[in-house]
This record gives sequence, C-alpha cells and structure tokens, in this order.
Amino acid sequence: MLNFQLFPNALSEIFVSATQNGTLSPSICKSLIVATQNNSFNEEEKDIAKRLLWAVKKGKIQVGA
Repeated sequence: MLNFQLFPNALSEIFVSATQNGTLSPSICKSLIVATQNNSFNEEEKDIAKRLLWAVKKGKIQVGA
C-alpha cells in the first residue's frame, strides 16, 4: 500500500494557496485523490483534501500548471 506523507502543515499551505490562486497542480490533485482513497490521511487532513477536490469538481479551483 502506498503511504502518502506530507510535511507538517503542507496540506494547509496547499489549501491556502489553491483558494487564493484558484489553481491546483495536476500532481497535487492526483496525490490528494490517491491519499484519500488509501486512508493515508487522518480525519482532519481527509476533510481538507475532500474540500479541495470538491472545489475542483465544482470548478471553483482549476487544475493546471
């Protein structure tokens, strides 16, 4: 099983950056999907990741370079 580890506070920084810029890199987006599916996150991290992926799905955050 692949274990997805982030530096402390990295997910929060990704969230802030994505909401401010309105973009998320494709590699980070894919990593969030994988990490939420294989239970690599604790509950708080999983909620943040799901919120980011929901924003991508609704078009509020774009996936791009």
